[in-house]
Amino acid sequence: MRAAGLNAVQTYIEWSTHEPLNGEFNFEGQNDIVEFIRTAESVGFLVLLRLGPFIDAERDMGGFPFWLMSNNSLIELRTSSKSYVRYVDRYYSKLLPLLKPLLYSNGGPVIMLQIENEYGSYPACDFKYTAHLRDLVRSYLGDAVILYSTDGAGDAFVKCGKNEGVYTTIDFGPNTDVIEAFGVQRRHQLRGPYVNSEYYPGWLDVWGKPHAEVSSIIVALTLEVMLLQNASVNIYMFHGGTSFGFTSGAILSGDSYQPCVTSYDYDAPMTEAGDPTPKYFLIRNIISQFLPLPPMPEPSPKPKMNVGPIELTFVGGLPEIIRTAGRAPVSAMYPLSFEDVNHGHGIMMYMTNVTFRAPNPAVLKVPRIGDRGYVYVDGVYRGMLSRMDNVYEMLLPIKKGSALWILVENQGRVSVGGGTLDRKGIIANVTLGSRVLTGWEMLPIQERAYKTLTAKAKSATERSKLQSHEGFGVYVAEFKLLQPELLDTFLRLDGWTKGFAYLNGHPLGRYWPERGPQVTLYVPSVYFMLNNTLVVVEQEEAPCKPSQSCTVSFVSKPEINGPVPEDEKAQAGGRLTTRRIPE
Repeated sequence: MRAAGLNAVQTYIEWSTHEPLNGEFNFEGQNDIVEFIRTAESVGFLVLLRLGPFIDAERDMGGFPFWLMSNNSLIELRTSSKSYVRYVDRYYSKLLPLLKPLLYSNGGPVIMLQIENEYGSYPACDFKYTAHLRDLVRSYLGDAVILYSTDGAGDAFVKCGKNEGVYTTIDFGPNTDVIEAFGVQRRHQLRGPYVNSEYYPGWLDVWGKPHAEVSSIIVALTLEVMLLQNASVNIYMFHGGTSFGFTSGAILSGDSYQPCVTSYDYDAPMTEAGDPTPKYFLIRNIISQFLPLPPMPEPSPKPKMNVGPIELTFVGGLPEIIRTAGRAPVSAMYPLSFEDVNHGHGIMMYMTNVTFRAPNPAVLKVPRIGDRGYVYVDGVYRGMLSRMDNVYEMLLPIKKGSALWILVENQGRVSVGGGTLDRKGIIANVTLGSRVLTGWEMLPIQERAYKTLTAKAKSATERSKLQSHEGFGVYVAEFKLLQPELLDTFLRLDGWTKGFAYLNGHPLGRYWPERGPQVTLYVPSVYFMLNNTLVVVEQEEAPCKPSQSCTVSFVSKPEINGPVPEDEKAQAGGRLTTRRIPE
């Protein structure tokens, strides 16, 4: 990044990362924001921090911790409501003192801090709230630091997003009328430089839609126009990223729920693996016309490694997962959400028994599900419910006394707009025929369940007890790496359908090559060791029977622009489906 001529780095600080559970704070290791800022300083960067508490960034719940809904399912996020603000105050009381020594006025690299994020796009328009955030930050950090806001380049956005005593900036992408956009900023910020604090060189991806691509030439030309206006520009994203584990969010367009992929490569100038793209060099050339480039060589792609194929062994299906879930089930008359039982992410099993005589077959209705439900009757898989695909009912062969299981996957909470209060699991009463099903047990599946299954699989006695269940299964591989140098790579799961993976306890994220566009998962070299354990949790269909070995490979080339169902429709109709960002 520095070699491209950039002189500052801007980053979000995500609340859910630093307080994943209520009152449990983590600013160490991967979450050490102080070390990150010092590292940026060491290579010559100034730093701009985006404090939130809302960040969006296509992250789960827009960066809010899920437990806010566990305490109050109707909590009024992003308002001056006391039930919400008290948690913000507590979080900032831990975060802001860490940042004070890093301010520019104290000899550090931090020159600006952002209050909230695109607040003008949120319907609340609560000036009391944004003023509280401003005053709270000032109370910890003083008056010497510059605070700023970011909003879309429209008067309606800036009207509710601006904040007295806070510098107003705007954001927009390529192909925008730059003069008109900065005119919006000037109408609300009478003095000071033009600032585009979020200039989009790419766009996000969602499952089942073509990979977003943005013209490198148009990105570079629009950047040049802004710099000719003597504007300050932050390129979001300049370096692509990865939403490891279950941290990716979702988009809600009307009633259409669209979960985001694991990769946040973003068609950025640098890939999620840190490699420069042609877009990088075009931007570097534009910057060089306005600022001297630092005396360092042009970057080149880093070498990657190939490992495999690697054989994985089946270590358990649903019966084994239920026995080793890691938590006791929670009982209730009616279904409880993930948040009701303080289960943030992943999957949860809902179990009940049919206590009445129903039509056979009978219509099962789950009018609100978050987000994907796998339905089993007496241990036999019968079908799927899906918020993404608008499937909320099915015809079931069932009788009195049958055991009904619904394994529900949280595919990511909505990350922006009024839909961020996005509860997961079964959110409404379930009916079979005309009767409401009652007497439910909710079993959250914890990560340690997969570790337990892995350990048990080493016993021949335990392996002999394994029961095969159609669809869901946990698969494990243990392998050695003898390479003299560990390199970044990409996990490729050809033939697998949908699930998630762990390497040495590190959550790699969700895979769904059947839907695309993402096919491979980025794996940093630091996740590998001499002796490695790979766990793949397949939710739908593995490419082998439980009695056989399945394979995966680590490959040197990523594939995030794979085929999607929309491509097949396009080929049938003769249309082009390359997706472009909105202008």
